[in-house]
Amino acid sequence: MGMLEKVKLDRVICDEIFYLSEKNRDTVFRAPEGTSIGSDPQISGHATAAVLGCRMKQVGKHVGTDVEFMIQEELTVTPRGHCAKGEPFDLEYAFRFIKEVTFQKCCLPPGVTINNIRCHVFRLNVDTEIRDIRISPGGLEGVFHNLVKIQLKLKLVEEVQTFVTLGKQPNVTTKVIITPNDKKKR
Repeated sequence: MGMLEKVKLDRVICDEIFYLSEKNRDTVFRAPEGTSIGSDPQISGHATAAVLGCRMKQVGKHVGTDVEFMIQEELTVTPRGHCAKGEPFDLEYAFRFIKEVTFQKCCLPPGVTINNIRCHVFRLNVDTEIRDIRISPGGLEGVFHNLVKIQLKLKLVEEVQTFVTLGKQPNVTTKVIITPNDKKKR
């Protein structure tokens, strides 16, 4: 017969894919001394996205969560266009935002509440786009909007303990234990 092990694992209550977007408006940046951004700068670089946390809540008959995101961008601004002067320069910044999502096809089983489940980020895909670049007269300061598009797969999970077998299938039964005092009461 195989060995029996007690394990702790996540039981998936439900999962859904959410499509979200966020617009971070009016990000201001300044050119280093001796540089003029010009009338048509090029901004390029990399973005890193993370889910910082989820806060579970009841939304009518459904389960919802407030998901906190953080986007960090490492950009290079290349001066171009009329009055452009100087070398490309680095621009690094981050911003946070919270989005509320509701699980539309999730019903909690009996005995399970939002207090004993948690959200698990299963997949996160993010695209960012810089839009509406506006440059101040003189080319020393600029402003842009940042559009973030998100595909997020969340799972609601409950931590459970159970027995698993290592090797063969176990013969496990559960029985009620009756002490002699219990027999007299019946």
